[in-house]
Amino acid sequence: MGSVAKVNAPKDYAPVWPYFTFYAVCMGVLHLALAGIGTWMVVMAHEAPRPEVEPVAFGSSVAVLGVVLGVAYCYAPFAPRKPWVWRYHLVLIVLGLPACVLGSLPLLVFWLRRDARRMFRA
Repeated sequence: MGSVAKVNAPKDYAPVWPYFTFYAVCMGVLHLALAGIGTWMVVMAHEAPRPEVEPVAFGSSVAVLGVVLGVAYCYAPFAPRKPWVWRYHLVLIVLGLPACVLGSLPLLVFWLRRDARRMFRA
C-alpha cells in the first residue's frame, strides 16, 4: 500500500496562523458586504421622492468605513512577516472585539503568545 503524503505548514508558522487567516478573510468579506449595503442605502435614498440627508450620510459613512476595513482585513493574510505586521494584526483583532467577541477573544489570547510573536520576529 502506498504512503499518504502529509501536508504540513512550515515549522516557523504559529499554530494560531490558520485561525487568524480565516478570521481576517471572514471579517474582510463582512466589511465589504457592509460597504455594499451602505452603497445601496445611498442609491435608495436618492431614488426616493424626497431624498433625505440622514440615509445618505449614514450610508456613505458605512460604505467608506466598510471599504477601508474590508481592504485592511483582506490585506492582512498577505502582509510580509515583519515586526510591525504583528502589531497590525493585533489592531485588527482588537477592532473585531465589539462585533465578534466569541471569535476575537480566543484569537487575541493565542495571538499574544510567544510563538505568534516569534513568527513575526516581534
